[in-house]
Amino acid sequence: MHNEGWGQYDNKRLADWVKAMDPSRTVNASSGWNDLGAGDFYDIHTYQEEPNAPAPKTDRVVVIGEFGGIGWPVQGHLWNPEMRNWGYQTYQSADVVQKAYEKKYAKIVEYYQKQALSAAVYTQTTDVEGEVNGLLTYDREVIKIPIETLQKIHAPLFK
Repeated sequence: MHNEGWGQYDNKRLADWVKAMDPSRTVNASSGWNDLGAGDFYDIHTYQEEPNAPAPKTDRVVVIGEFGGIGWPVQGHLWNPEMRNWGYQTYQSADVVQKAYEKKYAKIVEYYQKQALSAAVYTQTTDVEGEVNGLLTYDREVIKIPIETLQKIHAPLFK
């Protein structure tokens, strides 16, 4: 319903209203901002080099609604090379980007295996304007981490 506090208000009432409209659906009342105990999810955003672990909850699903932020401004594939092209951490080569991704994802796997993390969403799929945090460049021409490598990194979640 609300992402990072953008227009966040009256979360409990709105989450209950949405849930009442269709009780079979799960409701994420607030993704990555002020958690007021509403909805079916406890959702944090974490862009640190090593993602933070969300606190365990007994009454809601625990998720990392956003993590990642590994920036790589690939020259020749930027939306606007004249502006600041940024990531939460910005690197300049494929090898370093891959190592950063492996480090972050290892923590996601650990939280899944040991702390009941139910979901994590890498932000973001593609670069968007000046944000170069994507797994693909803005023009979708460069895959920053090979698909086969991503499959290997993600494999522990599918054992």
